[in-house]
Amino acid sequence: MKRILLLLTGLAMLACQSSRTAYEKGYFELAYSKALQDVERAHSKAADSNEVLALSIDKMIEQEKAQQITLLDTRELKAMEKALKYNRKFQKKLVRALPYLADSYQEELEQWRAEERTTVYELGRMHYEWGREQLTQSIDQGLKAYAQNAYHNFTAAEKYWGKSAQMDSLKTECVKNGRVHLLVNIDDGFNISYGWEIDRRFDDLESESNLFRTIYVNAVMNASQLDCEITLRFDRIDFEEDIQTSEDTYSKEVVKKYKTVVDSTGQEEKIPIYETVTGSVEKITTTKTVFCNVDIRVQSHSRNCTYTSVNFEVSVESKGVRYEEHGDDRAIPFGACGIKCSVDSDSSMVEDLLDELYDEISSSYF
Repeated sequence: MKRILLLLTGLAMLACQSSRTAYEKGYFELAYSKALQDVERAHSKAADSNEVLALSIDKMIEQEKAQQITLLDTRELKAMEKALKYNRKFQKKLVRALPYLADSYQEELEQWRAEERTTVYELGRMHYEWGREQLTQSIDQGLKAYAQNAYHNFTAAEKYWGKSAQMDSLKTECVKNGRVHLLVNIDDGFNISYGWEIDRRFDDLESESNLFRTIYVNAVMNASQLDCEITLRFDRIDFEEDIQTSEDTYSKEVVKKYKTVVDSTGQEEKIPIYETVTGSVEKITTTKTVFCNVDIRVQSHSRNCTYTSVNFEVSVESKGVRYEEHGDDRAIPFGACGIKCSVDSDSSMVEDLLDELYDEISSSYF
């Protein structure tokens, strides 16, 4: 903690110092920022700040060029993308300082712009050549994943080169060679009462199709048209019900009757006679659970089928609470019975169950 405080104190003190001091201590970025601020505001120290601005820029150019060489020489994609990012960032700094620098720095800026164009071209070329290579592999080997990767490389190349008719044609070829065709068969098993609901909900799987995947549901197709055939086998949708009870007992003294007594003066007085009454509140909690198991079996029709057979089991629960009063209701205090709620209907719970199954299967599989 002490070291952190000392560091923060040092930075705060440095922030208060001049651009010249920052430059002499080797903080060239800070010196640049302070000097630029001075000259932009026509500060009284502007003359010295102009010199510091030029000196700082020179040092930054030296450092940035060394970093560019290191990154670009790797010929690695991420390193080159980082070099491009740093190049553009430094150009902004140079452009901002340009009005206060000698004319020779305009030429320096042009060199950075030329390097940017070269890097942009190289990055586009790398993605383009990888894409061509992958598309060729896909066509030669019949592996659709290569075409999918090629598509993404051509898209990345467009980021650097811009869109073109040639790139559109290549991407179309990638989609043609990269699209996987899946047939999903829905076997609703012995769910006579809910078969229609199952079919209706899982027909929506066709909407999970995308650029490289076409899904057909319960369609009649030849194996030669498919890469994968996936069968969803539903076990019986079953219900379970559990009932739990608890009881709270209450007692209270109440007036049973009044007794009339006469005192020595002949005055009558009614005296209450009390009795203790009892009552109870029974809380009945019903928990209903609906559950279903879906067995997914995959039949491969080509090397492009990458799906595996799995099993899904989902359950949905609904709780209902009701209260029953027993005994003398005079003993039961107000509010002893809580809020009642009913268990959801079977059809509503099945609908929720199928929604959960659909979401789990579609997110895991498609």
